Amino acid sequence: MARVMMVVQYEIKASKVEKYKSLIEEMKAQYLNNENVNYSVFSQKGNPLAFTEIYTADSVEQFDRFEEIDDEATDMIVKRMFDCVGSKQKFITLLEN
Repeated sequence: MARVMMVVQYEIKASKVEKYKSLIEEMKAQYLNNENVNYSVFSQKGNPLAFTEIYTADSVEQFDRFEEIDDEATDMIVKRMFDCVGSKQKFITLLEN
């Protein structure tokens, strides 16, 4: 059973950092009891505007279930987060060998 990791990297608009950090706390609370994925957010050392979100699932099936969930509360947080993000985002999905 291969574990799955989705990595999302981006920079935040300088004027939106505090709003973004507040939204990240909301997002962490949303995913706290999620059975399908673990959620973490990291800031880049030396660049206070660069952040990486990491979603980790113990199997492809769990990751697929996570992606299929239609959660309006989470969707609203994500939309508000994207308002804070600059124009460039990078999404990578990795499978453990």
